[in-house]
Amino acid sequence: MLLSQLAAIRIQVEWSHRVVSCHEDISAGQGGVVLDSGEKLEADLVVATDGVGTRSHGLVVGRMVEAKSVVMQFMDGVSG
Repeated sequence: MLLSQLAAIRIQVEWSHRVVSCHEDISAGQGGVVLDSGEKLEADLVVATDGVGTRSHGLVVGRMVEAKSVVMQFMDGVSG
């Protein structure tokens, strides 16, 4: 359903690309990525679905985020 709605308003979705870097230009209101092929893509919105502790965190959060096990964090707080 989402994909058909995006197609109806002519929003292109790209799949299965390996991104080697990402950037944003706040004054221009755009972001973009560089693919491992060297191709540069720019857009008003870039959605990164690469998970915790990956390259996009440096840009989005402003620093790298270390991935931690949720189970281990929970177990650390259990006494007994």
